[in-house]
Order: sequence, then structure tokens, then C-alpha cells
Amino acid sequence: MTTLSLTRARTAARPLVSLVLPAYNPGPSIEGTWRAVRDFVRVRPDPWEAVFVLDGCTDGTADRLAGLASEFPDPRLRVLSHAPNRGKGFAVRRGLLAARGAYRIFTDVDLAYSFDDIARVADELRHGAAVAIASRDHPESVVQVPASRLGYAFRRWLQSRLFGAAARRLLPVTQRATFWRGGFGILVGQKVTTHPAHY
Repeated sequence: MTTLSLTRARTAARPLVSLVLPAYNPGPSIEGTWRAVRDFVRVRPDPWEAVFVLDGCTDGTADRLAGLASEFPDPRLRVLSHAPNRGKGFAVRRGLLAARGAYRIFTDVDLAYSFDDIARVADELRHGAAVAIASRDHPESVVQVPASRLGYAFRRWLQSRLFGAAARRLLPVTQRATFWRGGFGILVGQKVTTHPAHY
């Protein structure tokens, strides 16, 4: 089989892994994310797809992605869009339901986690884990941030802690879940054994 026919076969195959990226008004940075995700799925030895879910974007993101999709068509990259903005949970759910992979992973569209981390979550799922969750808050986590991004990372961490503390104080929240400490993004994967109607 030639490289071209192998690439076509992988492109046409049902994806083994789906990467869902919910987005709300990410601005021009979505273009870099699109290219990075496209390059990632192209080099994977197993079939992957990426599903961008635009959650009521009003900043031209849909037009940017439409332009990229027509300039560099790739059936492994899909875009879902809805209006109005319904929240991240709705966007994640919609993306997971639309995904076709046996393993489904979602992460933030700013790619706060590296593709190595995303591939590790997929590997854990393929090796039998029903669910895999990456957490930068875990005591054994090692967070590597380029020096140019240290100030930004610290501000996000501090904002996340302050928001979490205020939310726990003002709201009847008894658990410390990632959505209260989301300053570093989220990366979650699940193996789908039946139709995911329960999401």
C-alpha cells in the first residue's frame, strides 16, 4: 500500500479516538489551534478525528474555521456550531454525542494540555481505563510552562483559586471539582461501549 493510499484509508476509516474541543469566542487564536490539531491527527498511526464545538461564538470563529476547512479540507476535522451560547457543559455534551470514536477525549480549545498528554489519555483508555482525567492539581503532576508564559500561568492559577474559594463560600457547593478550579484547563477521556445517549 502506498503512503497516499494508506493516508486515504486512515482518513476514511471510522476514528478510533475523537478529540472534542468546545470553544466560545477564542478569537484569532483558533487558527493556530486548528492547524496544530490538524497536524496532530495527520501523524497519528491510528485514526483520529477532532470535533470543534462552537458555543454561540460571535467573534468570527465560525468564519475563520470555514475558511481553514475550505483551504485545507480534511474529513477528520469537523465543526459543530450552535447559537446562542449554552455553556461549556452543553458544548462538551454535544461534541461527545457527535463524536464517532470508540474513545472520546475533550479538552479546552486553548490546548492547555500538550498533545503528548492527550495521547497519554488515549493510551490509558486503550489499555482498559474506563475514564482518564488529567489534572495539573494532582500532587504528582509536573507543570512545565515556558518562561514567557509564567506570569499568565500564575494569574490564571490565582484567579482560579480565588474564584473557587468565593464560589465555595457563596454557593452550596460541597465538593472541590475541576470546574471550580479550572484555571489550568481540563482533559478528560472516556471509552464508549454503547451509544452515548446517557451523556
